[in-house]
Amino acid sequence: MRKSYTIKFIYAGINQYADFSEVDGVITGKRFYPQYANSGEVPDLTNLNTIDEILEAIKAFSYCQRAEIYLINGLLPEMFENVSAQDDIRKSSNLIEDIIETECNNFFIKHIKPILIKNDWHIGRSRFMIPVLINKDEDGEWQNIPESPDSLLVEFMCYRFMYAINLYGEKIDLQPESHITISGFKQLFNKLSKNQIEDCGLYIEL
Repeated sequence: MRKSYTIKFIYAGINQYADFSEVDGVITGKRFYPQYANSGEVPDLTNLNTIDEILEAIKAFSYCQRAEIYLINGLLPEMFENVSAQDDIRKSSNLIEDIIETECNNFFIKHIKPILIKNDWHIGRSRFMIPVLINKDEDGEWQNIPESPDSLLVEFMCYRFMYAINLYGEKIDLQPESHITISGFKQLFNKLSKNQIEDCGLYIEL
């Protein structure tokens, strides 16, 4: 079993933190580089194999022996031991993710897909794997769709939906001095289910 530990200690008048990894009860990473310490003052952890041994060595080094295991696998120790709370958080998170996915699917089907079909637009990915709207040019080559009232409408509708469910972080300025930049479609598309993407008939693997 793999665990990560963060030990919090006080040295040079400030809180400092040291991270360690453990596999099957044995520490595998023993690097300890406190700030503002001379190399001769830093304890040698080479021959220490458990987190308890390392904690004691850091306690002896720290101010007034003030050192503690602060995090286990990124959680406060009390939270790490509270398996029930972790399970409930996980279940709630999964439930919310399922609801978000369902609502995104429904919004896409009802409001976005008809606009794409009307304009004969498809969905592809840029060279940076960002979802984008595409169509074919006069030579039959796929291209990003040109700016148009409908392209702005798609981006704005997706933005408003994602903003309403707190998944678009900033409010868009609709009266800028220059170009309006909205990435609402990307945000919505990334929340669609894999089945929805495959079944919509608009996704093109370029």
